[in-house]
Amino acid sequence: MTIDKGAGAASRQWRADINGLRAVAVGIVVVFHGFPKLLTGGFVGVDVFFVISGFVITRVLLAEQRRTQRIDFAGFYARRARRLLPALLLMLLATLAGGLAILPATGELQSLAWSALSVLLFASNFFFWRQASGYFAAQPESFPLLHTWTLAVEEQFYLLWPLLIVASAWIARRTRIGQLRALLVLLGLLAVVSLALSVSVVRLNPSVGFYLTPARAWEFAIGAALAAGEHRGRRLPPWLATALAAAGLAAIAGAAWLFDGTTPFPGYTALLPTLGAAAVILAGEHAPRNPVARLLALRPFAYTGTISYGWYLWHWPLLAFVQSATLGEASAGMLLAALAVSFAISAASYHLVEAPIRERRWAIARGEWRSLGVGAAALVLGATASIGVLLDAQARLAGSPWLQAIATARRERTGDWPAACSHYQTRFTGLASVEGCTVGDRAARPLIILWGDSHALHSVALFDRWGRDHHVAVLYRARGGCRPMPGWDSLGIAGDLVDRAQCLALNDAVRRQVAELARQRPVTLVLASRWPASNVPDMPNREPGPVGVRVARAVSDIVDWSKPLGVRVVAMLDNPTLPHDGPSCLARAAPARCAMPRARADAMRSEATEALRALAAKRGDLALVDPFAVLCDRTACPANEGSTILYFDSHHLSLRGGLWLEQRLVPQLDAALRHSE
Repeated sequence: MTIDKGAGAASRQWRADINGLRAVAVGIVVVFHGFPKLLTGGFVGVDVFFVISGFVITRVLLAEQRRTQRIDFAGFYARRARRLLPALLLMLLATLAGGLAILPATGELQSLAWSALSVLLFASNFFFWRQASGYFAAQPESFPLLHTWTLAVEEQFYLLWPLLIVASAWIARRTRIGQLRALLVLLGLLAVVSLALSVSVVRLNPSVGFYLTPARAWEFAIGAALAAGEHRGRRLPPWLATALAAAGLAAIAGAAWLFDGTTPFPGYTALLPTLGAAAVILAGEHAPRNPVARLLALRPFAYTGTISYGWYLWHWPLLAFVQSATLGEASAGMLLAALAVSFAISAASYHLVEAPIRERRWAIARGEWRSLGVGAAALVLGATASIGVLLDAQARLAGSPWLQAIATARRERTGDWPAACSHYQTRFTGLASVEGCTVGDRAARPLIILWGDSHALHSVALFDRWGRDHHVAVLYRARGGCRPMPGWDSLGIAGDLVDRAQCLALNDAVRRQVAELARQRPVTLVLASRWPASNVPDMPNREPGPVGVRVARAVSDIVDWSKPLGVRVVAMLDNPTLPHDGPSCLARAAPARCAMPRARADAMRSEATEALRALAAKRGDLALVDPFAVLCDRTACPANEGSTILYFDSHHLSLRGGLWLEQRLVPQLDAALRHSE
């Protein structure tokens, strides 16, 4: 994320308060990345940067056009190359070197190499959009270049914006309405369409709205509109400009403090930090000496803003490597040290490399075409290094059966089941077909309906094998984050479509289908879930009363509802949760360190588990299957059994883990599911 002081006339209009606003933006991003619980909405700093970029780049281009009556595309992109590539290449090469030393070749090192290539193509936002990752994901530190998605969005903006200025000039000549007015019309249309798209995709596919440029373009357009209209209209009185600046800064701070990973974003909610940034910029234009502008122009803010591009580049890889090396258990002191080191590196990079090249003190940076040529060579150098790291990672993987087993667990996850049957990452509009979601012995008459959240999905392989061996069909109905209890709240998963309305609709549809199928064939209903616990922070419990009591009541209601239908109900209790991501830990440490101590695992068993045990003991029409004793011995719950990696993260069984478990659960399954045979 960048801002130039500009060129020519634009440089004389450089504003220290905007540099200070950059410091605010990078500061809240850095705090959010280092201490996400301290500033849960710090990701809005990115939106502030986008507004600033729209303002400054549009201002520079308009100044150039007024001065020369044209846009020098080669000169514009040469300036971009001098500004962006030196620090970016240094960071990229250092991150690749750090990855070779720290990341395992079980997919993480390969992913780093591929992401580096996407960075060099200024398309990393597309790369990370396609990954099961994000700033709110369980292991964002597995992606040391995750933060570069914002650079890709900005570079895509740079490709479009000069053309927009040229288009406004062409429209002005054809219509005689004036270029600034034509530009404002174009920007208004772009902002409206982009914001509408952003609002829509946040509901339908949040990751599209978060990562992709079309849903972010309106933020640049707001900044650009400020630049296009800065000399139009009457000046604001100083008192009003001061109030506007204070309100804008408060809006940014409020969003950073109040938003979190469950906030639908960008969409309408992004208007708060975006308009806040616009208010600060507008106030500074009308009253350059307003108190907020003077505050932002103070030396600490101004200097931090000057090196903010470098600090943004360096802070995340260092944080990611510290977290990766410590299995996500880095102390506050270690994180603070990483941020301090990244600040020092960014200052050194600015003074020793960035400034000399941007100011063309070095011969390689003199001349537009020379700058572009050197920039292209830098991209080739980065690509060569990335490919080298990828080849090294593949060689390491090929030479280690242990790493291959870990990589397989991560890659296969729960199996190659039809994506539509998970009813996940899409808005629920109805259950997928029975035929397409049936496994086990598909021709058999007895039917198991596996109903639940992602812990039902990771059990599909288990029930598939048992069903084939016992001639029972298995229909799975699941959605990540949705517990199999009608009326129960959903599990909030940031960035994914897991909300109460979706879960209620799915669960109602499952109940209707259970009743329908029970009239045609023998049915056993298996409830599988990451049963809720009051001590698990990402599992909201909005209904009143103790968790265990509420779970027992909900399951008891299902049993009562199922009995007249002739449907037997089985509840599958939950598996242990590991202290770390299983495959990542096993790739870095001895298996003993990756296991959950048995005493701690017992203490973490949810109230729901005990409540279901008591319920099953009280009434004979509820059977239980408990994998806990199989997955744990007397001392620990391991992450692996020999070369079998049992989990693909900290609490979801891998495909092979599920098959391993099935072999040892057969007596329990036979007893609980006998009605299906």
